[in-house]
Amino acid sequence: QAARDAGFGTVHDTRPALADVVASIESLA
Repeated sequence: QAARDAGFGTVHDTRPALADVVASIESLA
């Protein structure tokens, strides 16, 4: 998941939809 989080962090700027994915990961944390 760490690798995905790092990748999303960069794409998050151009892909707001990924915000949902990140939020889900944070909820599990």
